[in-house]
Amino acid sequence: MQFGTHFIWPILYKIVLLSTAAAIAFSCNELVSKGSKKATEDDGSILTVLSQQGLPNDFIRFYKTFHTDSLYQMQHIVWPLRGVPTITDPSVSIDSLERFHWRPQDWTMHKLMEKSDEFSVRYDMPSDDVVTEYIEFKNLKARMMRRFARSKNGEWYLIYYADINQYDE
Repeated sequence: MQFGTHFIWPILYKIVLLSTAAAIAFSCNELVSKGSKKATEDDGSILTVLSQQGLPNDFIRFYKTFHTDSLYQMQHIVWPLRGVPTITDPSVSIDSLERFHWRPQDWTMHKLMEKSDEFSVRYDMPSDDVVTEYIEFKNLKARMMRRFARSKNGEWYLIYYADINQYDE
């Protein structure tokens, strides 16, 4: 039996995308003890980018704790979490997954990432209580997006997560 390219490409796509997603998800930065460095100093992690983009100090503290304390992370996610999974089938559109929700039992802890030339990070703050994070993986033409919101009691929560997916330029 001969396999055509229509069979091989989806498999290669899955392998590359999932391998990269796993590498990114498990890359983490060893954090310095609390108070030994200011958030604005370059510690090699995404925290420096947060500070440089002028995000609120309470969000930066939340972000650091969220990525280093698994219990805190689970408690600061609005479950079921709206979002988009990694799409391994190119024929599936993101729009068709409008009702997708992440569940606690399927969650993999998000860890603090080190800065890298392989991806860029951008933050938008459309209001004082919402921060949207975009992480774009340059060589893959892929990105992920997370949206955080501050509740009425002042606590920050992850309210939306779109996993790593390819995009058209």
